[in-house]
Amino acid sequence: MAYRSAPSFCRSCGTPRSKPGEACEACGAPAEVVTATPEDPSRTARRFFSALALYFVLLGTLLLPFALAVQWDAAMLDRLLVVDTVLVIAWAVAHRKDVGPRLRNRGRLGSWVLATALVPVTVGLALGNVELMRSFLYVEPIDPSSAYAMAGHPLWIALLANALQPAVVEELAFRGVIFGALERVMEPRTVVVVTALMFTVLHLAMLGFVFLVAMGLLLGWLRLRSGSLYPAMWLHLCHNAVMLVLQWPS
Repeated sequence: MAYRSAPSFCRSCGTPRSKPGEACEACGAPAEVVTATPEDPSRTARRFFSALALYFVLLGTLLLPFALAVQWDAAMLDRLLVVDTVLVIAWAVAHRKDVGPRLRNRGRLGSWVLATALVPVTVGLALGNVELMRSFLYVEPIDPSSAYAMAGHPLWIALLANALQPAVVEELAFRGVIFGALERVMEPRTVVVVTALMFTVLHLAMLGFVFLVAMGLLLGWLRLRSGSLYPAMWLHLCHNAVMLVLQWPS
């Protein structure tokens, strides 16, 4: 956001600043550097609409196979992963002023430990959601990794496609490009909620709404707390990997 004076909250962790001109008391982030000339509002608007464009393009790549009645097999999923990866990298380069600092910041050790500690929580929520769907709704959840198992691919290929790629690419998109653009026009905690809802809708799994919102909130909170993309990527990677291993056919 283009500020004419120092913001009243820390842009790294979201904690209100009791002394806006000094370093954050919670995370130690330096005081906001305020320039004499605020950022051009048209540039802020372009970043905002560019981030929204990325979101709807990604949503379109997921909806297109449904519209074309294409079978969701491993080959189709591979093509989709490649397309999404190229798109997100291109947008991240275009938004490098927002994304770059978050990639250069590796995050404090405490944020990595916290991300690791949250893995059992997110896995428990996901398994609970799966059991709820089976027991009360009599619905078998869709497991994208099953396409790789049916195609005869080894587990490590499925881990690359369903754990590593989503962790890096989705976090680069949501907590990188989109988060960075939205925090220029919204309060940080609002951005966490908005990106969590966008993250939920993109997964096209409304029966998993509660879990996906919770996951999105945790990932956004990690991004806000650490000022880095890596702890959120780590949680996302570990969660997907554990779920994949647990559901992989023996």
